[in-house]
This record gives sequence, structure tokens and C-alpha cells, in this order.
Amino acid sequence: MIRASGILGVLVLQLLSALSVSAQTTGSIRGRTVDADGQALPGVTIVVAGEVLGSAQRTAVTSASGGFSFPAMPIGTFKVTATLEGYQTQAAEEVRVAIGKVASVDFSMPGEFSDVVTVTSEAPIIDLASPTFTTNLEFEDVVDLPTRGNFYDVMATTPGITQPNEGSEFINAFGADAKMSQWNIDGVNRTTPGAGYLAWTFNEELVAEYAVVGTGASAEYGQMLGTAFNVVTKSGTNQFHGSAALNYQNPDWVGENAESLQEDTPDEARTYRLDTNDRLSVTLGGPVVRDKLWFFVGAEQGRFNAYSPDQVPGPEPKDDTSDLYDGKITAQLGGSHRLNLTYNDHERLEPAGGSVFAEPTTWTEFTVDTQSYALDYSGILGRNTILEARYGNLSSHEEVKAQTPTDEPHFIDYTVSPTESFGGPYWPWLWDSHMDTGEIKLTQHASDFLKGDHEFRFGIQYNQMGELGEPTGITYSYKYDYYNVLYGTDYYWYEYDYRFVATPHFYGGESETWSAFVADSWKITNDVTLELGVRYDKSKGWIEDLPRLDDDNNPTGEIIPGRDTVAWDYIDPRLGFAWNIGGTGENALRGSVG
Repeated sequence: MIRASGILGVLVLQLLSALSVSAQTTGSIRGRTVDADGQALPGVTIVVAGEVLGSAQRTAVTSASGGFSFPAMPIGTFKVTATLEGYQTQAAEEVRVAIGKVASVDFSMPGEFSDVVTVTSEAPIIDLASPTFTTNLEFEDVVDLPTRGNFYDVMATTPGITQPNEGSEFINAFGADAKMSQWNIDGVNRTTPGAGYLAWTFNEELVAEYAVVGTGASAEYGQMLGTAFNVVTKSGTNQFHGSAALNYQNPDWVGENAESLQEDTPDEARTYRLDTNDRLSVTLGGPVVRDKLWFFVGAEQGRFNAYSPDQVPGPEPKDDTSDLYDGKITAQLGGSHRLNLTYNDHERLEPAGGSVFAEPTTWTEFTVDTQSYALDYSGILGRNTILEARYGNLSSHEEVKAQTPTDEPHFIDYTVSPTESFGGPYWPWLWDSHMDTGEIKLTQHASDFLKGDHEFRFGIQYNQMGELGEPTGITYSYKYDYYNVLYGTDYYWYEYDYRFVATPHFYGGESETWSAFVADSWKITNDVTLELGVRYDKSKGWIEDLPRLDDDNNPTGEIIPGRDTVAWDYIDPRLGFAWNIGGTGENALRGSVG
């Protein structure tokens, strides 16, 4: 059932559409072992090791059908080794685990000879076990792209993604509206609650991998119609490593090829002018305690200042600034438990200049200050059970204010060309938003059970988010040119004014969703996998009690009652399949419905 009232109801509905996506930060390794005749080999010890694990290793023993599985693996490159007494040891080098992907590694183990011989096996380059249409991009894949330097343009290089224009954060995915997607970074939902785009300025040097999760998503994903954009940042290892990237643009390299069409524009504002376009990004990671505790930090400072035709600097010319500080601590607690803690502090300032046809008092500047943290845990409970738990929080404060304060109301004169503006800024405001995301997920691998191998996943998710805006009072007027009205056989010309006055007031909404899901990745044969699942979502949205304000932004003592705006409960079944055509690992057919 949905009940909405006016703009506030629509806003809360948008808040709800941004909830309850499982932000995957890990992948899986699965495979099967057979002898030289193709018969299943049970009892083979499979060991996974890699730099990202330090000295820790993951170990499994193959089932009666020869199958093995390593769910919830951190992204990275691993070596997978298979050993069994009486057979040659085999190893698969450079097995890449990607976000939400299944790396399939199969071994054929000949009998033992006089000496042990190591045979290298290669993993298929495509995911053969997941019905989800997912595109993964490692940092090395995008470092030389011409789109580097714009996070949204990088994401738009993947199939099924379109942008209305270059650099736009409003990305359409697989035919869905731009507000129907999710943006998740290190497991934290960072989608703007009321607008549906990424509420983040990003230091791309931090990225380990991007994943664009589209159609066919499992029951872990909910309440999205487009796609989930998942990003996992780099982690420290036992080796010190880092990067530095400098983007510099000299103003003399930019031609003045855009020119004003207005005759009254001063000569100094007739063309496009670039003053500053610099960005410095640095990262560093390494061990705090070898094999146990690592760090990875990044910082970025961006400075930009340019003026389009008909624009001039503000009263106190400033650069647009972007200052980003990010950090991650990773702990390997024994061989079975792993913990990630991330923290981010981002600040932006956009003190745009103004039109030569507008008084400087009308010009505004925009500031946004965002903090976020997340805690991500995974633990091995026995050989076949993985527990994952995650919590993240984001808070943001935005403000649009006058560069030059004045008590005069905003006025626009449309009776002249070009249009002129006077008085104060058009619409100053304050805007606060917050998001809390939590998830607990249990993964159980069951071999030779119900006619195949199964990877069961059970999870509970919680999301609570909201936004609250407080204008500082709005008064503006328009003066329109004459227009004519036919009355009988004659035309009469009129001029009219429009005036808008709004008492300062709060506006916004809150929303909350509880979700539960059950999913099963059922490997029926070595070449056919079914993905079965169902999720349940219970959502509600509301407007809180808010104080009424007077013309000076002071509480009057009166409370405007809140109201419930949205309530829904729904069950969402999922079904998908993946078929390794021909069994060669070179072709896969996927299908899904949900």
C-alpha cells in the first residue's frame, strides 16, 4: 500500500527507492578435481594463498563429487594448489577474484610418477557460474583511458550504460531511470537519498576495482531497477606501495574558441577563460604489523577556476576546491577472520563567479562537507561456513549562500535582453542528509547435496536514511515583457510581475527498510548453475514533527505534525541460470527473471 501527499510524499518515495542493496565487496573461487580418466577425486586438499591474505591461507577438501568452493574471498590475485597423495600436485597461478564474480578453477590430476611434477592450470577469463550481467574494471584497466579523471565517465564505458552528457552523474543503466540505480563504495550505500546519484567526490587513485552489476542480480540485491555500481578501494599488504597522479592544465593551452553573442558584454568577459585546473592525488599503503595489520591512505586536492563567456569573477575570486582524505585499516585475525575499517572526510567549495548582467550580490557559493565510515568483517566458521557483517554511516552538510550578503530580495527583469538580475541570491538553503546501512550474511557450502553442489546464502539487511532542508527565507520577483491577447478583432498588450514569498521552513523526510533474503547457487553439473532466491522487504517512510519558523528563521513554538507517507511490504522471487556451452570455458549463456 502506498499513500503519498504532495512533494514531501514523493521525496520520501525517492528515499525508499535508494535502499536495500547488498553491496558486494568480495568474490568466489569454485572448482572440481578429476583424475586422468575424468573421474571425480574426493579428498583433495585445496589451498588458496595470495598477497592480500598475508601469511594466512584458505583451505578446503574436495567432496565426493570432487567439488570445492571458497566464498567471500577478498578481491585480488591468488594461487590455488591441489594436492592428494598418489597424484601429481597441481597449481593454478594468477587466479583473479573480482567483485561479485565466480572464478572457476578445475584440476585434472594424473597419477604420481617417480618425482612430483607441478602442472599449471589456467582459470577461465569469463565467469561461468553466475547469471548476473556484471562488468568488472580493475584500476589497471582504466589508468590509461581518456576518461580517467572523471569517475562517472569511467563507469559509462561499460556495456548497457548511457549518459545524457559527458561528466554527468545521472547515469542510465539497462534502460532504467537514472534514479533507479545504487552507488556503493566499500560496502557503504552512498547514493544521494533524495536524488539517486552518487553523493561523493572520488579520488580514483584509491580504486582497486569497479563492478557494474546489472540484470540477473541475485536476491541479495533489492529495490533497484537499473544497476548497482560497486567500488572496492585498495588495501595495504606486506609490501609498501602507493601512487601519485598530477593533472595540470596551463591556461595558455586552452583556446578562446567560445565567445559571447551579447553586444553589451565587456571585452574582458567576451571569451572562455581558464585560470586554474590542477589536481594532485597521492596514496600509500603497507604493513603496520606484517601478516596481521595493514594500512592504506589517500589524499587529493583539486583546484579549478574558469569563466564562460559573459561570466566574471566574484567579489573575492576563489578556486573551486576539492579536498579528500581517505583511510583504511585491514586486520587479518588469525587465519579465519578479516576486518576492514574505512574512514573518509571530503570537503568541496564551489564559489562560482556570476553573469556580467547580474549584480554581484546575486552570486552564490556552494559548500558540502561529508564524513563516512564503515566496518566490514568476514569470518570462516568451519571449512564450509562464512559469516559476513557490515555497518556503514554517512553524513553530509550542504549549503548555498550569498557571496556578498544583502537584505534585498532577488529580482529578475525579463523585459530587457540579456536578462538582468538584482538584489540578493535566488534561493539560499541548508541541506543535511544521513545514511546508516547494516547487513549480516551467512554463506554455507554444501557438496553432494540434493543432486549437486550448493552455496546457500542467508542475510538480513537494514537501511535508514533521511534528508532535512532549511531555507533561509525566500523572496523573489520576476518582471515579464508585454504579451498580447486577442480580444475580438484587436490585440491588447500587457506587462505583468510575479512575486514569490516563502516563510523559512524545514522540509525533507525519513525512510527505513528491513530486508531478508535466501539465495542458492546450485551447481547441477560442472557446466550448468542455477541461481534461486527470494527476498522480503518491509519499508516505511515518514515526515517527522518539525518546528514552525518565523521570518527570521527562529522557532515560533508551534510544531507542525509529521505524517506517515509510504508503507509497503513485498516478496521478490529470483531465478537465473548460467551455462558453460561446450564445457570449454570460452562461451557462457545466461538468463534470469525477477
